[in-house]
Amino acid sequence: MSIVAKLSQAHWRSVGLKSIVGLVDEINELGTGDTLALRLDPKGVIVSSYDCHQRQYWQESVFWDDPQYPARLSQLVDRLAQIRSEMELNMESKNACANP
Repeated sequence: MSIVAKLSQAHWRSVGLKSIVGLVDEINELGTGDTLALRLDPKGVIVSSYDCHQRQYWQESVFWDDPQYPARLSQLVDRLAQIRSEMELNMESKNACANP
């Protein structure tokens, strides 16, 4: 693998991890009772969640040796962004009901 390819991989890992860490922090700060756990590993990243309202557990992982990791990393960032948006909407609707 060329130096350029290795630098490109390192760049995408860094960008993806920063996005994931930021989204996990934002989601956990919303305080809805749902908890996201983030585990960084030399082999990859694992995000897991337990939705206490729907009693559902999910886990997604991206491993650096997976040839599809850039796409999988992007999908994980998109899923976390969707979760954050849904939680924000739920909080807004609860606030609207409490303050007519």
